[in-house]
Amino acid sequence: MSARDGRFWGAVLGPLRAAAGMAPDEHAAALGLMPTAYALLALCWRPRPGREADDMASVAGYAGIDVAVLAGFLRAAAGSA
Repeated sequence: MSARDGRFWGAVLGPLRAAAGMAPDEHAAALGLMPTAYALLALCWRPRPGREADDMASVAGYAGIDVAVLAGFLRAAAGSA
């Protein structure tokens, strides 16, 4: 569900993972995440307008990933849209 709903990080991760030809576990490992953290990240809401910095910091802390990496995902997703 989260991969099809643009409000979730799964909608960002899914296409990037598919473009790389990776399974979810492989993509998680490439990002330095445990598969459970990757799944949790996919279920998080994407940043809200006007709250991007706070939302990104919260998600990054929750999933255990660097904010700069999350920002890179959003840039990559915007570039492929």
